[in-house]
Order: sequence, then C-alpha cells, then structure tokens
Amino acid sequence: MEFLVPKHGLLRAIPEKYQGQSLELSVNKVTSPSGAPSGFELESNNDNIVLRIGDANQTITGKQTYVIDYTVSNVVRWFDGRPELYWDINGDQWPAATQAVQAVLHLPGSAGLSRCYTGKYGQTEAACTIENNGNNVKVATTAPLQDYETLTLVTQLPDGYFVAPTWRDWLAERAAELAVAMAIFGFVGGWAWRKWWREGRDLKGRGIIVPEYDAPKGISPAEAGVIDGYRLESRDLTATLIDLAIRKYVKIHEETKRQLIGSTQTYHFELLKSDWASLNDSERQILTALFEDKTAGTVVDDLAGRRTELAQVFRDLGSSLPKDLTTRGYFPANPMTSGGWLWAVGIVLGVAAFFVANVLSWVAAACAVTAAVTFALAALMPKRTNSGVTAREHIQGLKLYLDTAEKDRLKMMQSVTRRYARSVGEAPVRTVELFEKLLPYAIVLGVEDSWAKQFADIYTQEPDWYAGNWITFNAMALTHSLNGAVGAMNTNFTPPSSSSSSGFGGGGFSGGGGGGGGGGSW
Repeated sequence: MEFLVPKHGLLRAIPEKYQGQSLELSVNKVTSPSGAPSGFELESNNDNIVLRIGDANQTITGKQTYVIDYTVSNVVRWFDGRPELYWDINGDQWPAATQAVQAVLHLPGSAGLSRCYTGKYGQTEAACTIENNGNNVKVATTAPLQDYETLTLVTQLPDGYFVAPTWRDWLAERAAELAVAMAIFGFVGGWAWRKWWREGRDLKGRGIIVPEYDAPKGISPAEAGVIDGYRLESRDLTATLIDLAIRKYVKIHEETKRQLIGSTQTYHFELLKSDWASLNDSERQILTALFEDKTAGTVVDDLAGRRTELAQVFRDLGSSLPKDLTTRGYFPANPMTSGGWLWAVGIVLGVAAFFVANVLSWVAAACAVTAAVTFALAALMPKRTNSGVTAREHIQGLKLYLDTAEKDRLKMMQSVTRRYARSVGEAPVRTVELFEKLLPYAIVLGVEDSWAKQFADIYTQEPDWYAGNWITFNAMALTHSLNGAVGAMNTNFTPPSSSSSSGFGGGGFSGGGGGGGGGGSW
C-alpha cells in the first residue's frame, strides 16, 4: 500500500459472517517486510472485525507492505452435492484504487471448474485470469481496480476432502446460543405467564348476557366506557358532553355552510347553566375545559381553539377515572398500571433483541418472541372485581338491548313499544325521554345508529338542546348530525400526537462471495 500523506498505518476490515455462519475469525499475526509498525488492535464495526495496524505515535509515508495471517472457518458452500469456494479476494469496501490483486488457492486435490469476476458489487465483468496448476489455482486482475471494486474467485473444490454439514453440526455449533435462547423463553416467558395466571385472569360472571333496559345505577357514560374497555376513549368524553346537553347544561348548534361543491357542517357549543354543583368531577372538568368563561350564554365557536385544554382533560381523566373506579371496587388494581412490570420486561427484551441481533441471532429471536408474549400478557393483565364483572355484564346487556332491532324484539316479546312495566325484565315504553337518556350510553358502546333506528319517528319537533338544519326532523337525522359533532369532538379530545446462488451457471458476480471486506488508512 502506498501512503501519499503521513498516516499511522493500515485499516483492514474482514467480515465476521458468511452465509449466516460465523467465520470464527482468528488473527494469528501481522508483519511488515517494509518495516512499518505492525502492532494491531481489533475492533468490531458493522459485522466486520477491523484490524487497526500501526502506531498512534508514529506516521509513515510511501509504499509499505503488510502481511496479515488469519484463519477462518465455515467458508465452503454446497451446490448440487459439490463443494464450492466463492470468495472475494480483497473486498469491495476499499475507498481507494488498487493497481493489482492476485491470490493463490492451495487445495488438497485438483480443482474443478473455476471462474473470476471483477468490479463493484453485482457486476459480472471478468478483467482477470485463472491458472489451474495441479492442486493450485492462481487468480489475478488484468487491469487496475477502482474504488470499491473487488476480485472474486469461484471454484469447485475436489471431491472427497470436504463433508457437507448435517443438522448435528448445526446444533453443535449453536448449542450454547440455543441453550441461552431457550432459557430466556422458558424462564422469562414462564414468569410472565405465571404472573398473568395468578393476577390477570378475569373472574367468572354469569356466563350469559341478558338484555338490560337501563345503565348500571350510579355509573356515568364515561365510567361505563372505562369499566367495559379498561381505559378511557375520546368517544366516552364526547358522550359525556352530549349527556350534558341532554340534561340542559349545554346546547349544541349545527351550522351548514354552502360551498361551490357541496357543504360543510360546523358545530358551536353554548353554555346554558353556570351552576355545576350537582355534576361529578369529570363533567365539571369537561365544561371547564370547554368554557373558560363560566357565564351562562357563553358560546364556543371553534373546538380547535380549546384543543389544548380538551386534550389535557382527556389525559387527566384517562388517569383519574380508572384510579377512581379502582377505589370504588370495580378493579382490584388500576387497569392502566396493572401490567407495568410485564411492559417493562418486554421493553428490556425488545431492546436486547435489537442489540444482539447481528451477533446472537437465536438469542435475539428468543428475546423478540418472549417480548411479544410478555406484551400480550401485559395487555391482558387488567381485570375486574366481582362488582366490576357484574357491572360489565350489565353494560353488555344494555348494549344488547340498544342494538337489537325491533323485529327481533318482537320475537323475544321485548318490544320498546310495550307499556312500561315495573316488573323486572320487561322493556320500558318508547319515549323521547328514554331515547335521550340512553343515547350517551349508545355512543359509548358504538350502537347509536341502531338505537336511533328504533326511534326514527319519535320526535315531533327539534329538541331544545340541539339546533340543526333539518327540514324533516327525526331521531336518525339527529344521530347522523351528532356523528359529525362526535367526530369534531373526538379529534379535539385526543392529544396531537451476499448472493444465495452458486457462482456458476450465470449466478456469479463480483462481490457475491465470502471473505472480502475492505479497509483504508488511519
């Protein structure tokens, strides 16, 4: 190598793996017939072992010679039952031109067919010669190699000297790594499973869901959503705001704006009452976030202008509501934190898988799989107490009632048109009050359209809590318009947030073999 400016020495990068196999690289010694410092240090960089040859306290110039003696294993490949060596002589990672490259392959027997390639990775040029002299194969370039070009040799090795690896060899080479991988999956995965089995399995309820005609006593729409799904969703707060409108605390105004093509709807919110003493904490927080001025008659024309406040309420209630319901006995532990240890262990395993993927692939795979299992079990850790299970079954029974079509009610003799009966199990009479009372729960449970269809003709005039633009007003029109308002409110409640073929038969190219690597100076 010729150093045109003072340098400390040579950098030589040699790949650590070939075809997914460790080369078990061992550097025996480094010498310099030209007298350059030949001490070296080994570094690992991007799947390469890098030899830093030279002296940090000394620089050299001019032509220098280095001899690197190293040993590698697992370099023979098998195609059609024959052993083959497919090898990059100098490697395609040299950022400098090379005047000439040659190599001699010493074999225990006569080589078969041999070919050579030159150029950058993937090129099939052959500016090179091959000489077969008995047990030796000599390959050399016939023209200088430019930056990032390599000389590649592919030769069929003599029969009878190499044995194809078996599955026993595969296991023997990876025994230690596989043992570690199985230990990670067995011990950590087993711990995660045991923790879920003891602390996360749901209690048994009645086992069947029967129609319920009212919400569980003392449970608001938002609380029903948390009990049903373990966490607060933006639609739970939207349903709470609609519930406040139905209870005459807020009035929702829909305004249609005509455009060149089609029209758009906007929604305004008017505060009707300034006395909030009878509301629960979550309801007061929503109204406070929406109406900075608590004076009755205040109108909010654009929810986007209150997005920061609404998003903060969503975060606060997302934390406080599950905690409050835990205190009230619906959960044995806060469902937002019950899987904390499992989430933490899963994250550690995921990070470990990332860092060892290039070195210990089976350990990395075990970490990744165990992390996935741990995450899945962490997601299943939230559970309900007996009171929570009873409340959830009641909520699911309410959903069944809200979502059951009229014709199916008649089959079950549970029509909403039947007279209100005080006996348990009989559906109440169909009224505007019933529709509006349960509409927030229908929104929480995602069945508002089904509920509205059963009351399509119940209204004789617009409600006093919603002002729209209908020519013919009915429950379906109201619900469809509410869906637009729901979308607007939901948005603002949510915070912005190497070759695998043989070297013969047309499949060979420069840089497609093992070995190679690259280097430079320092």
